[in-house]
Amino acid sequence: MADCVAPMLRCATRILFVDPYFRASKRNFRKPLEKFLQVVTPRALEITAELHTSASYKNAPPWDYFQEECKDKLPHILPADVRLTVYRWRNRVGGETLHNRYILTDIGGVSFSHGLDEGSLGTTDDVSRLSAGTYTKRWGNYAGPNFAFDPDGKVIV
Repeated sequence: MADCVAPMLRCATRILFVDPYFRASKRNFRKPLEKFLQVVTPRALEITAELHTSASYKNAPPWDYFQEECKDKLPHILPADVRLTVYRWRNRVGGETLHNRYILTDIGGVSFSHGLDEGSLGTTDDVSRLSAGTYTKRWGNYAGPNFAFDPDGKVIV
């Protein structure tokens, strides 16, 4: 997956990883994130990296538990000088649903059909470049300042 988006990640200065089901405690989520961030390591001080996930699904852990998972597991996978900001969101009643998986950057974005996690051996995924209209809408949903979701807990840096 990292090879697929490497040209975009190498040129971007702001990178948003969006996966509603991300769990720092699960290696199958951490490993791809680590690989994505390794692509930008030579320019680490020049980029802003963010992870956006959801609290609005059935098995989402309580905020305190989620925060501890992130603080315990994520520093070990971050390349030197990469600073990752983690946002956890709740869906608004009558609003957008945080469901699809994206990598959004200041120069464009892609969607992953299955997710940003590592699947079982032999699993493949379809990656699609976002159209200009879809990119603009999704960038607005996650990049702010008018987020499409309500915060769940504090931002984790």
